[in-house]
Amino acid sequence: MSKLHPLLNAGAFVTVVASETRDELNIPGVFPIKREFILSDLDNQGFVVSADPGDVNRVVALAAEERRVFLNAVDELASASAYSGCVVRKGDATLAISTGGRVPALASFLREAVSHLLPDDLPRQKSRFLLENRSRQQHQRRHVSLQNCGPGGSRRTDRSGRAFRERARISAGDRKK
Repeated sequence: MSKLHPLLNAGAFVTVVASETRDELNIPGVFPIKREFILSDLDNQGFVVSADPGDVNRVVALAAEERRVFLNAVDELASASAYSGCVVRKGDATLAISTGGRVPALASFLREAVSHLLPDDLPRQKSRFLLENRSRQQHQRRHVSLQNCGPGGSRRTDRSGRAFRERARISAGDRKK
């Protein structure tokens, strides 16, 4: 359930398939289906969260890989092709913390620690300064378009778009002013 509200806040429509559903799932944007998982549940999906440890996660992982769907398998690092991080939002800043799925409790601990260290409204003057300078620096950056990088595609990409261009089919070009 901790992943539900961030997905909804990002504009996702969420289908929940479970043998038991909760009343708190009856909210806009959530479509609960009370039954066991079937392979076709992953058809036309882009991102899946599987929170049923054991055999169900492994079946979902195989189906997700066949369909090239990103999978966040809760508490099963070996089955996951995507990991969710802990997020801290303060003022104009957003900080994501991840351990690559290896130690979720550490990421949660760090999120709480950072959240207490940062003021609720980080100084906006510094944010404005950085925003003004950003446009001057953008012309120096390269545009990178990634294709075929989902599960089953290239597992590694290079930000500059050079070293793995052929394997990941990355196209890179300078941005025009």
